Amino acid sequence: PKASPSPNASPRLPSRDELAEQELQSFLRDLEADVKPSSSKYNRVPRQPPTNSSIPSTRNNDGEEPLSEQLLPKTMSCRVAFDEAFYCNSFGGRFNDLYRYGNLRSCSEHWDNFWFCMRTRGYSEKEKEAAIMEHYRKKEIMKYAKAFGKESSENVWKSREKKLDWGEAFNVPFPDFDGSDEEWNRQQAEWRK
Repeated sequence: PKASPSPNASPRLPSRDELAEQELQSFLRDLEADVKPSSSKYNRVPRQPPTNSSIPSTRNNDGEEPLSEQLLPKTMSCRVAFDEAFYCNSFGGRFNDLYRYGNLRSCSEHWDNFWFCMRTRGYSEKEKEAAIMEHYRKKEIMKYAKAFGKESSENVWKSREKKLDWGEAFNVPFPDFDGSDEEWNRQQAEWRK
């Protein structure tokens, strides 16, 4: 006969190590969910140009919100954020810092991105989308803040006011130039003034 537990026996509480193991397994399951093929990170760039019926019309949004708002990401992969932060602290990341910048750079921005992503995992879809857009909006502002002595690419390139439709970009042929190199350089110098 099977012995039944006594009614006043309390259930066994998990040890500290068992709790830590459960939390680790839960965290790993969450990260594993990010690498499944159904994840949006594998669907960012279409392999072939989409058909006209599948392209969302940008004409409706032109007056509603600026292009800079339309281009802000609405999703974020915690796995990618972790990989970037981990790489930054690795030998390869540190070698990159020395090679490209001549000194070691802080990895805190990468870790901030990772922990931000982890905090948003519990948000509803709408809250998560808004929080991620705000996070990237702040990053863009800081990236080009002239108050911090940072320059913008707009000092060289003209900013677009609206999205281009699919196939519109780079369709203008480059004009032929029959002059000499000196004439070309002089013309370019005049154009840049």
